[in-house]
Amino acid sequence: MEKEQLAILKKLSQLNCLQTKAAILDSELHMDRLSQAFTDLISLEEAITQNLDNQHMLADLTQSLRKVISQTTIELQFFDRLKQKLEHACKPMSQWANQGKLLDPESEEFSNQYSTPEELTLYEEFIKCGDVEKALANFQSKNIVTSSEPELF
Repeated sequence: MEKEQLAILKKLSQLNCLQTKAAILDSELHMDRLSQAFTDLISLEEAITQNLDNQHMLADLTQSLRKVISQTTIELQFFDRLKQKLEHACKPMSQWANQGKLLDPESEEFSNQYSTPEELTLYEEFIKCGDVEKALANFQSKNIVTSSEPELF
């Protein structure tokens, strides 16, 4: 294998590792939020059951219930985005393993595979510094937050 191909493979591996680490960190946040939402749902159900005779309290609890259900829906959408990000992280390595196609990570064709602003920012951070941990730290310091608005599928 040529030295140039080895350098490209190294970058592909680093980008794959970076995208995977970022997805894992992001998933921890969403799992915590989802766990809290389900805990809140249980608490609200208990409160509603205990306050069936109090119409004012019941209205407030119902409003809170709607809010928690909405937040839970948003957090569940994260898993669709996670799947997409992991597919993008695996695609270049899969192309190389299955087709022998080695795409230069610094090419436009490579960067065009990313469909979310978070993925593209992470990619750009890596291309700038060439180090997985530094790129991840730079990405996190920018406080890139995924949308909390529900997506319509």
